[in-house]
Amino acid sequence: MDFQHQPKCSEEGKPYYRAEETELVIGQAVDGPGVRYLVEVKAEGYRCKEEPNDIMVSGQTNTLRMDLPVFQGTTSSTQCTFRLKATGADSLVSLTFKDSNLVRRAGVQCSGDYFVVYDGYNRSSPRLGEYCGQRFTRPPVFSSTSAYLFVELVASTAGHFVHVTWEYSAVEDNRCFGTTDLESSGRDQFLESPGYPTPYARNLSCVYLVTSPGGHAVILELLDHSLPTDCSDNITVFDGNSTTSPVLATWCTSSNTTLTSSNSAVLLKFTSSPLSGTSRFRVRYVDDVPKFASPEDPRVLPAIAAVVGLANSVGLVFLVSATCCYYRNKAQKKQMVIEKHLDLPDEETKESQQ
Repeated sequence: MDFQHQPKCSEEGKPYYRAEETELVIGQAVDGPGVRYLVEVKAEGYRCKEEPNDIMVSGQTNTLRMDLPVFQGTTSSTQCTFRLKATGADSLVSLTFKDSNLVRRAGVQCSGDYFVVYDGYNRSSPRLGEYCGQRFTRPPVFSSTSAYLFVELVASTAGHFVHVTWEYSAVEDNRCFGTTDLESSGRDQFLESPGYPTPYARNLSCVYLVTSPGGHAVILELLDHSLPTDCSDNITVFDGNSTTSPVLATWCTSSNTTLTSSNSAVLLKFTSSPLSGTSRFRVRYVDDVPKFASPEDPRVLPAIAAVVGLANSVGLVFLVSATCCYYRNKAQKKQMVIEKHLDLPDEETKESQQ
């Protein structure tokens, strides 16, 4: 539809628009019986400030909505900037993209109408990503590595009313650092994603080394998880104590959720992408001790032989001990009978007689 800018009432009845503070006024002249009506609709928009709009972020999820009109005849783009700050101690900012009417032009990088997210206080901070209408399999989630997240929205397509909606909240700093050492045993233990059961943070690289002090192989089982099918987040399992060991599986596409190492150590490396924030996982780990489930298991016969050998040694000691006690008691009883039969005097009687 062809719009005019600031029309006169006497002009032809074409639709028109004009800016009024934070509103976009859309109208049209309509002829009636002997009179011309002017029908107008006001669309509320957002008025950008020259300085960034500071938003304090708590643990409660809030909505940030921006509607920017861009008018014909303008020579510069409209820019809105926001600085989000987490208020809690050791908290980060999480920003989830929900909805927009941004349209990406074919074969062109983001230009015209788009927004950019920075990991920090202002535009000089590292760029987390930008959006201008590209499709995602899941809503992008941007997480800061400090208490600040900076957002810039640019609208420069003339005649376009730009609309963008985000959700934001403060989240606990549950990032992982270095290698986490774990020891397996004969009982079930669990390895969980940072912050489990809440979603883990973005840009993580966590390493977990599970070793068996008893020298057993280690069984791993992937339980509750929501890893993305595009493998942007994944867990690589190595059959050994380093990332140079053979790979047992990469959890995200592998259907084999139960693994057994060939030695007493297994290493897991978890990686999350810059757009993470909606996933979690839980892994069970336990020693692979003999269960005697199958006589063909090569571990069964040696274990049985060891148990029988132990039982035999214990039984032999008991038998020898019991036999010695029996004959000793029998000899003592026989001596008592002989002494009673002969009525032998005791030592005190002998001394008195002397």
